[in-house]
Amino acid sequence: MIAYEGDISEGEAATAAAMCAANNTMSRMQTDGYTAFSGKEWTPLYGWALTGPKFSVCVAGNVGVFVKNDEVSL
Repeated sequence: MIAYEGDISEGEAATAAAMCAANNTMSRMQTDGYTAFSGKEWTPLYGWALTGPKFSVCVAGNVGVFVKNDEVSL
């Protein structure tokens, strides 16, 4: 984790950073697979997004933005 802002603890931010790193690894594997199977250009991975009923995250490079869905326009 390089830095964080917001209404979360440093521990929560570190956990979120570790989860993002894991998702980055899985997403890179998926784009490599899509490229291999389709013959189309899916790589390099630029970022990913995940949304649930209450929270969403969008990650590009080494920046992740987490939002409460009821406070933003999706």
